[in-house]
Amino acid sequence: MFGYIRPKKAELLMREFSRFRAVYCGLCKALSDRYGLLPRLALTYDLTFFALLFLSLARDDADLSMESCILNPVQKKPVSRNHPVLDLAADATVLLAGGQLADDVADEGGLKPRAAALAFRRALSRARKRLPDLAAEIDSRLAQLHRAEGASERTDAGRLASLFGEVLAVLFLQAADRIGTDADVRDALVLVGRDLGAWIYLIDAADDYSEDLAKGRFNALSGPDRTAALDAVSETLQTLEASLDRTLALLPYERDGGIMKNIALAGLPDVRRAVFAGQKLTRL
Repeated sequence: MFGYIRPKKAELLMREFSRFRAVYCGLCKALSDRYGLLPRLALTYDLTFFALLFLSLARDDADLSMESCILNPVQKKPVSRNHPVLDLAADATVLLAGGQLADDVADEGGLKPRAAALAFRRALSRARKRLPDLAAEIDSRLAQLHRAEGASERTDAGRLASLFGEVLAVLFLQAADRIGTDADVRDALVLVGRDLGAWIYLIDAADDYSEDLAKGRFNALSGPDRTAALDAVSETLQTLEASLDRTLALLPYERDGGIMKNIALAGLPDVRRAVFAGQKLTRL
């Protein structure tokens, strides 16, 4: 489900894109350090945005080091390192990926989802031990969402999206407390998490609509065809984008405000248009 929150690369300054990549690589390294090589497969742009947002608000930034990686062992690149926000983002990546794998097993069964869930089990257990309260909150909200998705009477897509929004809201609250924001900023960040979660849920449903329909899987969107389903959700997505833009614009950034503006004003709408056009999102 995760991978839609990204900047529009063409409108970033070179130093801004370098910063985004440094945080992306830093999250990958944090996943490897805390959970081993396999969980790095769960790395996404969505949790990169999460890490970048809270690093942009923290009084102290992450360290920056030049490192190579398993995918590019020769050339060293800037990597963000040694910050509690990166550790939390790594833990959250594992917790959310674990929830997604459980959902895949419930929806599809089959050998592939079960094997993936089994391979991920040790990392998920470790993440639950590190953040038991957050893990319990996420589990509770995901269970509520899955019950609503499986209800005999169809639940409105907006309501389902709001339930997923609550999953990210609790994560953003945890991060806000970790960097020590004041009450007003904390409330704004919870709102960002809530709106962002709803947006991700709906754009993912739009992206998967045709495949879900062909395979007989659940999809939150309704309509006789893809065009009707997308028309029904388009206004809601744009409303969420406008809300995210307003809230993100008011936050007291220590750094990286330009990247946040790019994502809100250009990145999210660009992804929506690409998904609606049936285009596959590519790696930045």
